[in-house]
Amino acid sequence: MATKKKNLDITNRKSIKNMIEYLESYEKSLPRRCQQFCEELAKVGIQVALTSTLGNGLGNYVVFAQQLKSADKNGCVVVMYGRDIRTIFGDGADAAEISPILMLEYGSGSKGVPFKIVDDLAVGQGTFPGQTHAFDPNGWYYKSTKDDKWHHSFGITPSYPMQKAYDTMQKHVDRVARKVFKL
Repeated sequence: MATKKKNLDITNRKSIKNMIEYLESYEKSLPRRCQQFCEELAKVGIQVALTSTLGNGLGNYVVFAQQLKSADKNGCVVVMYGRDIRTIFGDGADAAEISPILMLEYGSGSKGVPFKIVDDLAVGQGTFPGQTHAFDPNGWYYKSTKDDKWHHSFGITPSYPMQKAYDTMQKHVDRVARKVFKL
Protein backbone atom coordinates (compact mmCIF):
# COMPACT_ATOMS: atom_id res chain seq x y z
CA MET A 1 0.00 0.00 0.00
CA ALA A 2 1.21 3.46 -0.81
CA THR A 3 1.76 5.80 2.09
CA LYS A 4 -0.54 8.79 2.02
CA LYS A 5 1.46 12.03 2.12
CA LYS A 6 0.05 15.31 3.27
CA ASN A 7 1.89 18.57 2.69
CA LEU A 8 1.74 21.44 5.16
CA ASP A 9 2.72 25.01 4.49
CA ILE A 10 2.95 26.62 7.94
CA THR A 11 2.77 30.07 6.39
CA ASN A 12 -0.62 29.38 4.76
CA ARG A 13 -3.80 29.44 6.91
CA LYS A 14 -5.74 27.27 4.46
CA SER A 15 -2.97 24.66 4.49
CA ILE A 16 -2.98 24.62 8.30
CA LYS A 17 -6.79 24.34 8.38
CA ASN A 18 -6.71 21.46 5.87
CA MET A 19 -4.09 19.65 7.94
CA ILE A 20 -6.15 20.06 11.13
CA GLU A 21 -9.24 18.68 9.36
CA TYR A 22 -7.24 15.78 7.96
CA LEU A 23 -5.75 14.89 11.37
CA GLU A 24 -9.14 15.14 13.11
CA SER A 25 -10.68 12.88 10.48
CA TYR A 26 -7.81 10.40 10.83
CA GLU A 27 -8.20 10.45 14.62
CA LYS A 28 -11.91 9.57 14.27
CA SER A 29 -10.99 6.63 12.04
CA LEU A 30 -8.52 5.12 14.54
CA PRO A 31 -10.99 2.88 16.46
CA ARG A 32 -12.21 1.37 13.17
CA ARG A 33 -8.64 0.96 11.93
CA CYS A 34 -7.55 -0.67 15.21
CA GLN A 35 -10.37 -3.21 14.93
CA GLN A 36 -9.53 -3.87 11.28
CA PHE A 37 -5.85 -4.31 12.23
CA CYS A 38 -6.68 -6.89 14.91
CA GLU A 39 -9.15 -8.75 12.69
CA GLU A 40 -6.71 -8.94 9.76
CA LEU A 41 -3.96 -10.30 12.01
CA ALA A 42 -6.39 -12.90 13.37
CA LYS A 43 -7.29 -13.92 9.79
CA VAL A 44 -3.59 -14.49 9.09
CA GLY A 45 -3.40 -16.73 12.18
CA ILE A 46 -6.50 -18.68 11.25
CA GLN A 47 -5.19 -19.36 7.74
CA VAL A 48 -1.85 -20.60 9.10
CA ALA A 49 -3.55 -22.80 11.71
CA LEU A 50 -5.84 -24.34 9.08
CA THR A 51 -2.92 -24.97 6.73
CA SER A 52 -0.92 -26.68 9.48
CA THR A 53 -3.70 -29.24 10.00
CA LEU A 54 -4.08 -30.22 6.33
CA GLY A 55 -3.85 -33.97 5.93
CA ASN A 56 -4.30 -34.59 9.66
CA GLY A 57 -7.66 -36.22 10.40
CA LEU A 58 -7.83 -34.48 13.77
CA GLY A 59 -8.21 -31.19 11.91
CA ASN A 60 -11.78 -32.24 11.07
CA TYR A 61 -12.65 -31.98 14.77
CA VAL A 62 -11.32 -28.44 15.34
CA VAL A 63 -12.49 -24.97 14.35
CA PHE A 64 -10.21 -21.95 14.17
CA ALA A 65 -11.96 -18.62 14.51
CA GLN A 66 -11.72 -15.10 15.90
CA GLN A 67 -13.82 -13.22 18.41
CA LEU A 68 -14.02 -9.50 19.07
CA LYS A 69 -13.72 -9.19 22.86
CA SER A 70 -13.83 -5.40 23.14
CA ALA A 71 -13.65 -2.29 21.00
CA ASP A 72 -13.77 1.36 21.99
CA LYS A 73 -12.00 4.64 21.28
CA ASN A 74 -8.89 3.41 23.12
CA GLY A 75 -8.39 0.23 21.09
CA CYS A 76 -9.74 -3.28 20.72
CA VAL A 77 -9.08 -6.90 21.59
CA VAL A 78 -9.63 -9.65 19.04
CA VAL A 79 -8.83 -13.23 20.05
CA MET A 80 -7.86 -15.88 17.51
CA TYR A 81 -8.53 -19.37 18.89
CA GLY A 82 -8.75 -23.07 18.12
CA ARG A 83 -11.54 -25.10 19.72
CA ASP A 84 -12.71 -28.71 19.66
CA ILE A 85 -16.05 -29.03 17.86
CA ARG A 86 -16.57 -32.75 18.49
CA THR A 87 -15.65 -35.17 21.22
CA ILE A 88 -13.58 -38.11 20.08
CA PHE A 89 -12.32 -41.14 21.92
CA GLY A 90 -9.20 -43.19 21.48
CA ASP A 91 -9.52 -46.68 20.11
CA GLY A 92 -9.15 -49.79 22.25
CA ALA A 93 -10.49 -51.27 25.47
CA ASP A 94 -9.20 -48.47 27.72
CA ALA A 95 -10.05 -45.64 25.33
CA ALA A 96 -10.08 -42.16 26.83
CA GLU A 97 -11.54 -38.90 25.56
CA ILE A 98 -9.14 -37.04 23.26
CA SER A 99 -8.99 -33.26 22.78
CA PRO A 100 -8.23 -32.83 19.08
CA ILE A 101 -6.80 -29.30 19.50
CA LEU A 102 -4.45 -30.45 22.28
CA MET A 103 -3.39 -33.50 20.27
CA LEU A 104 -2.71 -31.30 17.22
CA GLU A 105 -0.72 -28.81 19.28
CA TYR A 106 1.24 -31.16 21.57
CA GLY A 107 1.11 -34.66 20.01
CA SER A 108 1.41 -37.88 21.99
CA GLY A 109 3.78 -40.69 22.90
CA SER A 110 7.43 -40.47 21.93
CA LYS A 111 6.48 -38.01 19.17
CA GLY A 112 4.79 -35.64 21.61
CA VAL A 113 6.06 -32.40 23.09
CA PRO A 114 7.82 -32.94 26.44
CA PHE A 115 5.61 -32.48 29.50
CA LYS A 116 4.83 -28.89 30.51
CA ILE A 117 2.17 -26.83 32.26
CA VAL A 118 0.19 -24.32 30.17
CA ASP A 119 -2.35 -22.18 32.04
CA ASP A 120 -2.64 -24.75 34.86
CA LEU A 121 -3.19 -27.56 32.36
CA ALA A 122 -0.66 -30.40 32.02
CA VAL A 123 0.07 -31.02 28.34
CA GLY A 124 2.54 -33.03 26.31
CA GLN A 125 4.18 -36.38 26.72
CA GLY A 126 2.83 -38.46 29.60
CA THR A 127 -0.34 -36.46 30.24
CA PHE A 128 -2.90 -38.59 28.38
CA PRO A 129 -5.37 -40.08 30.90
CA GLY A 130 -4.42 -43.61 31.96
CA GLN A 131 -1.33 -43.71 29.77
CA THR A 132 1.40 -46.24 30.47
CA HIS A 133 3.40 -45.97 27.26
CA ALA A 134 4.29 -42.32 26.67
CA PHE A 135 8.00 -42.78 27.36
CA ASP A 136 8.39 -46.21 25.75
CA PRO A 137 10.77 -45.83 22.77
CA ASN A 138 9.22 -48.97 21.25
CA GLY A 139 5.74 -47.46 21.19
CA TRP A 140 2.69 -49.49 22.12
CA TYR A 141 0.00 -51.79 20.80
CA TYR A 142 -3.73 -51.33 21.14
CA LYS A 143 -6.64 -53.46 20.04
CA SER A 144 -9.05 -51.57 17.86
CA THR A 145 -12.74 -51.86 18.61
CA LYS A 146 -13.47 -51.13 14.94
CA ASP A 147 -11.71 -54.12 13.40
CA ASP A 148 -10.82 -56.18 16.51
CA LYS A 149 -7.14 -56.20 15.46
CA TRP A 150 -3.96 -55.11 17.18
CA HIS A 151 -2.27 -51.95 15.92
CA HIS A 152 1.09 -50.37 16.78
CA SER A 153 1.74 -46.68 17.46
CA PHE A 154 4.61 -44.41 18.46
CA GLY A 155 2.15 -41.57 19.03
CA ILE A 156 1.10 -38.54 17.07
CA THR A 157 3.48 -35.87 15.83
CA PRO A 158 2.29 -32.38 16.81
CA SER A 159 1.52 -29.93 14.01
CA TYR A 160 1.53 -26.83 16.28
CA PRO A 161 -1.35 -24.93 14.64
CA MET A 162 -1.65 -22.33 17.40
CA GLN A 163 2.09 -21.80 17.83
CA LYS A 164 2.53 -21.39 14.08
CA ALA A 165 -0.41 -18.96 13.99
CA TYR A 166 1.11 -16.90 16.80
CA ASP A 167 4.56 -16.82 15.21
CA THR A 168 3.19 -15.82 11.81
CA MET A 169 0.95 -13.10 13.24
CA GLN A 170 3.99 -11.61 14.98
CA LYS A 171 5.92 -11.60 11.71
CA HIS A 172 3.07 -9.83 9.88
CA VAL A 173 2.39 -7.04 12.41
CA ASP A 174 4.36 -4.39 10.50
CA ARG A 175 2.93 -5.33 7.10
CA VAL A 176 -0.67 -5.31 8.34
CA ALA A 177 -0.15 -2.07 10.30
CA ARG A 178 1.26 -0.32 7.22
CA LYS A 179 -1.71 -1.48 5.15
CA VAL A 180 -4.44 -0.61 7.65
CA PHE A 181 -3.02 2.64 9.02
CA LYS A 182 -1.62 3.70 5.62
CA LEU A 183 1.85 4.22 7.02
